[in-house]
Order: sequence, then C-alpha cells, then structure tokens
Amino acid sequence: MDYDEDFENIHVSVEERLSNIENALVHLFGEKQLCFKKLHEEAKLPSKAHQSDACYDLSCVVDDDFEILSDGSGIYELMPGEKKVFRTGLACKIPDGHALYFWDRSGMAAKHGIHMLAGMIDCGYRSELLVCLINLSKEVYRVCSGDRIVQAKLTHVIDATPTWVDELDDTERGESGFGASGR
Repeated sequence: MDYDEDFENIHVSVEERLSNIENALVHLFGEKQLCFKKLHEEAKLPSKAHQSDACYDLSCVVDDDFEILSDGSGIYELMPGEKKVFRTGLACKIPDGHALYFWDRSGMAAKHGIHMLAGMIDCGYRSELLVCLINLSKEVYRVCSGDRIVQAKLTHVIDATPTWVDELDDTERGESGFGASGR
C-alpha cells in the first residue's frame, strides 16, 4: 500500500466526490429530466452555451412594464439603483431532493453592474420562475424580451437536522469574520 497515494486521495474535495457519485448514478439510472411548462408564448427552453457548462441560461419575456417596439419585440430600461422582477414565462418541475439556484450572468454583472437578487427555488415550487435584477451601475441598462438574464444550476439538497450543542470544535480560523483570510 502506497501511503503517499492514499494521503493524496483523502484530499479529494467533497464536491468532487459528490460529482463522481452523481455521474455514477446518471450512468446507472439515466440523466435527470428538468421539466418545464411554457406559460408565455415567447418563453424559451433553458439551454447551455456549451455542454460542459454548469448552468442553464434563462431568458425573460415581455410583461406590462415593457415598451413594445414597432417590430413587436419589447424593451425595458432598468434605471440605476432600480430593481425589477422579470418573468421567464416558465414553470418547472424540479426533481425531488434537488433545488434550482439562480446565479448572475458574469458579463451582465462585470460589464454592466446588473446583479440578481434572491435565487433559490425549492422542488415543491410550481409557479412561474421569476428573476429579480438590480442595476448597481450609474447607467441605464436595456433588457430586451428574449435576453438571457440569469443562470440556473440544478443541485442536490443535503438534508441535515439542526441541533443545539454546548461547544463547537476549534479551528485555525476560529471566530475571525469578514476579511479574515486577507486580500
């Protein structure tokens, strides 16, 4: 038995182990289906730009706040500091034991200061998927109907039982909070 090799194997992250287990389960039982119901005629089925991407892009649809252009498309101007809930026109059946997490689209956040607020959907939710965006920039940001506005990731939910204890184990970090690990 090679001690160094065993020691290296111990350091495989929990996420990597879970991913390996999930891949094995997919191999054995087939891929999970993420079922969507179309609630708006313009709704788009979520998709990935690349097969290896972690998240699916979700697009918005027109609502009463959008200005309708001559070509029939819609546009909404998200003012600096404004937050708005956008419709996706989709309802979803999230598999039991899973949740759908929303994440910022990196280009919108980095280039335009558009951030997503609130973003965890439980498996029991069956109404329309809504996305709350806020404009943190000093510029107006135009959202057009059909724009990809958020990323969604399907993830496992690991159940745990909250329990009172008298003491917690000490760690190297201890009670150090914000900024404890430096820049």
